[in-house]
Amino acid sequence: MRSMTGYGLGEIKASGWNLKVEIRSVNGRYLDIHVKIPRELSNLENQVIAVIQKRADRGKVNVHCFCQQSKGVQRPDISFENARQYYQLLTQLKDKLHLKGEIDLQLLATFPEVIKPTNLDNDETVLPALLLKSLEKAIENWETNKLDEGNNLSRDMEKRLKILSNIIKEIERRAPQRLEDYQKKIKDRLETFLKGNISDPQRLHQEIFLMSDRLDITEECTRFKSHLKSFSQALQQRNAVGNKLNFILQELQREANTISAKANDLLISKASIQLREEIEKIREQTQNIE
Repeated sequence: MRSMTGYGLGEIKASGWNLKVEIRSVNGRYLDIHVKIPRELSNLENQVIAVIQKRADRGKVNVHCFCQQSKGVQRPDISFENARQYYQLLTQLKDKLHLKGEIDLQLLATFPEVIKPTNLDNDETVLPALLLKSLEKAIENWETNKLDEGNNLSRDMEKRLKILSNIIKEIERRAPQRLEDYQKKIKDRLETFLKGNISDPQRLHQEIFLMSDRLDITEECTRFKSHLKSFSQALQQRNAVGNKLNFILQELQREANTISAKANDLLISKASIQLREEIEKIREQTQNIE
């Protein structure tokens, strides 16, 4: 399981260039990618986005690419065209002014446009290749970071699932006694109100049973435990499960609300509040799950 929050850095120094790619991501409902890239590599922006799209499902992702020439890594380069033009101009100047002397190599070499330093490797294919290698290193770092954070979130949520499981067990243990207490309370009140003059005892028991049935939470507890199991199983999956976890949490919240509405018992009411508090804590954690 991966967190949507993560950081990755990839750096490469080669062929007279220093390239660095930083990836930062935070939680988001959809996959939203923003790329900042040097102008000389702007034609690679769509390719960078495509690579990220294959490696992420949700989240806001910022990719920042840096490119810098290495200092002192240069070699001289000769411009034959500039040398030819200078030679022609000097020859014209010599003939026009009737000057003496030879136009030799030493003279031509003094012009900076003839012999000038250039990068060791300025091939158009070199920079793109280096950038993509830096991107891959950054993605590997980023994915490792997201997995580590996802594992931490998973362990925390597993602990909270155990808490929820223990609470629902306490509710189930309390539920039968609570129904008996409720039935006795209703019967005593009716007998007191009618002063023992109950003309149809069978009808009375039937009404008490129907009212108790409306307060029965057996099905809700069973479904709640089933959702807990589904949630735990989803945590073990390696694909993007954030949306699935949110859906299961909605079902858990629905059952907890129903249990609270049917509680009619102080202990169960307190327990249902604890259920909803723990569910909300888990919901906060799932907001970061991809």
